[in-house]
Amino acid sequence: MVLVRSIQYKPLWKIILLSLLVLVLARFTIVGLAKVLFNTQSSDGDESAYLELGLSLRENKTLTDGTRPPLYPLLLTPMATRDWTYFTWAKLITLGVGALTVLVTFIIGQQLFNWPTGLLAAFLLAWNREFHLRASTVYADTLLVLLFLTAWYFLIKSFQKTRYCILAGFFVGLAYLTKSSVLLLLIVWAGVALWHYRRRIFTQTQLLWVPLVFLVTTSPLLVYNWRHFGQPFYSFATTHVMWMDRWAESQVEDSADLPTLATYLQSHTAAEMIARLQKGVLRLNPELALTLIPSRNFKPPWLAYLIGGGLLLALIGFSLFRRDHVQAALRQHRLIILMFIFLAIPFYLFSAWYARVLIESRFLIPILGPFYVLFSAGVVGVAAEVGRWANHRGRAAYIGYTVLVAGTVIWGIWWSITAIRLDAWSLTVDPFTSDRAANEAPQELLIWLERDHPAKLGPAKIIFGPSKLLPIWKFPPYFTVERIPVDINTWPKLETYLAKNAPAYIIIDSDTARRRREAMGDYFKYHDEGIDFQRVPPGWMLAHLSKEQPHTWAVFSPETSPAMPAQGNIDNQIALIGYDLVPYFDVKERVLRVTLYWQALAPPRQDYTVFIHLTAPDGFVKAQHDQQPFDGLWPTSRWITGDLLADRYEIVLDENVQPGEYLLLAGLYEAQTGQRLPIIGEARAPSPNAVLLGQVTVEPTKQ
Repeated sequence: MVLVRSIQYKPLWKIILLSLLVLVLARFTIVGLAKVLFNTQSSDGDESAYLELGLSLRENKTLTDGTRPPLYPLLLTPMATRDWTYFTWAKLITLGVGALTVLVTFIIGQQLFNWPTGLLAAFLLAWNREFHLRASTVYADTLLVLLFLTAWYFLIKSFQKTRYCILAGFFVGLAYLTKSSVLLLLIVWAGVALWHYRRRIFTQTQLLWVPLVFLVTTSPLLVYNWRHFGQPFYSFATTHVMWMDRWAESQVEDSADLPTLATYLQSHTAAEMIARLQKGVLRLNPELALTLIPSRNFKPPWLAYLIGGGLLLALIGFSLFRRDHVQAALRQHRLIILMFIFLAIPFYLFSAWYARVLIESRFLIPILGPFYVLFSAGVVGVAAEVGRWANHRGRAAYIGYTVLVAGTVIWGIWWSITAIRLDAWSLTVDPFTSDRAANEAPQELLIWLERDHPAKLGPAKIIFGPSKLLPIWKFPPYFTVERIPVDINTWPKLETYLAKNAPAYIIIDSDTARRRREAMGDYFKYHDEGIDFQRVPPGWMLAHLSKEQPHTWAVFSPETSPAMPAQGNIDNQIALIGYDLVPYFDVKERVLRVTLYWQALAPPRQDYTVFIHLTAPDGFVKAQHDQQPFDGLWPTSRWITGDLLADRYEIVLDENVQPGEYLLLAGLYEAQTGQRLPIIGEARAPSPNAVLLGQVTVEPTKQ
């Protein structure tokens, strides 16, 4: 039987198989590059979290955030900067890991069985839609597939030689440093060892190398967890998420309210646990089937049924009519099969239990490597036996068999070449430039935040989310970003939460407005394109808007007093109540950044334009800036009585503005006529119908 390793392959066949492997890798890489180019949102899912952890590893020596182990972020740290190139490099590194995983799958399939098995397993993995998707994103799952398969291989080999025990412990440790759920693999290996050796288990002292090397390999993380979380094998997923009834429970304000095994057992009956497992199975089965199927897009569609049905019938027929060969193969590869069965059962139950809270295909792909190796071994074995049968049946039968096998191989080659030709354009596109261009909108918001609150002003807290629309990893380290907890479900609770946390900014987008609609639904409406609102919420000040309504992001600040108060009643419609001033006098720029604080006294009658002037004491204008509030995105005609707004302006100083003392004036005028709105009350400004804000000292340029 072909499953037996004694079959020899001539050098020519090896060259052909290796050439096909190169084609598989080329197709995987080129199609993967196209997926890398399409994946431009670094804030999606866990991508931002992994990028942030890579930065924390480099900047603060943070090993883990309690959810994500350090090995994958460690691969990213050489490129870790708060620049879009970091995101691009992270995707390319992951794609390289994916290509390496395909190659290792071939090697392990060849080592455990034979060359065709390795090639078919590599082809199936490279073809798998979910694996290919994760290999083009910033997720640890691609690295996990590689280390999971390698650890599984060496755990099988550990029953042969001591050196394999050492390698098994090392790779299980590396896999654990990628994802903590890999501990299941070590438990499964212990069960197989007990099954295999039975009473002789106590004489197999070489097996102790596996857990010992595992502990040594993972010791940095275990010590870190002990110091920071109170237990060496701490994982947020297994300690808390496993015992939740819904994912939103992970977003509570107080971490003491997170569920644990103890609280789950106290609050749930055995019947409820069984019902959870049953519901999990119903959710898991379709997702598992889609994950194991290499591709969901067959052309023509009937080809999927032909291939799948043909393989199924062949395996059933072979099992029925060649039972002795099947039994011989099972005896020869008993350890391999036991390691897979012992792994598949708890992996399935674990996934079904977890599916009640969260189910994604990426949680299931670690099993792909072992599954495809065994599946390929079965297919190759059946094909070889069918070939022998056809050879004994006569020339016509053997020719038919040869045509079928050759046709299948030719179809695989044609399909791979077609995929390469379709995505060859990806080789001509610069992924770094592409990512930078695709992220102009979030970059503009980040630039605004950095300019509005530069590092010299100290730390600042931002309330944002839960949302996936901003790259948290890109924020400067002096910004702390927190999301609104799930138990903040009314406006009074939100007000209390904001008063307790005292953020500098509150960023609202469609995702945040949707997830926290119970708390803020009276003020914000969400759409696929963004959010809209009719008035500024009480106690908040509008600070910045992205894009016209519906806005991608709206930035607010809690109501605060301006650093420098002012008194300016403009036509009994709008009050200018104060301003903040941040001057910049250096070689790169000479700029006055001014924040004007407005309050609507009555609904303004039309859209007015703001002017802000830097004048000499005699009233001569030296520099100025005119624009509608918020660049016209929130014009005065939309203001409602009582609204508070903090709008930012920049006055660029040219070389004609010499160092000295100047006056800062501001006001409003009608754009159509240029007529200024009158100032009600005493006017102390040297210019008519303008509010005197204060005196400004222009300093010499700093070299």
